[in-house]
Amino acid sequence: MKHRRILSVAICVLLIASFTIISFAASATFFTQTVYGYRCTGRGSISLSTATSTLNAETIPNQQHIPSNDCSASAWVTAYGSNGQYLGSEHVTGKTFAKATIEGRSPIKYIKCGFDFTGTHFDIFTLYNS
Repeated sequence: MKHRRILSVAICVLLIASFTIISFAASATFFTQTVYGYRCTGRGSISLSTATSTLNAETIPNQQHIPSNDCSASAWVTAYGSNGQYLGSEHVTGKTFAKATIEGRSPIKYIKCGFDFTGTHFDIFTLYNS
């Protein structure tokens, strides 16, 4: 009986700890905008030690668009710690998709994300970790 109680308490502690870890995350869709016949969506996300900035451009059905080989997508992310200290930055390019990721830097308090699609620059967005 005593072992069951200890096991139950241990399981409860693990569940509570897992909820705490999950709560250290944030994500946001910063924008969805049409550019040259593509629906561009910019997103950002943070976990405890990973930051991601993603730009995805999809063709809009029945709308004229430039060929995907003529497109250029760009995403960058910069991560900052709890005291505002710089943790790192990453920049990635592609045709219609770009995903920049910073991993292994902990703890991340907030990120700044930037996006470009075929000459159109989108604003710089900030996302705070919860």
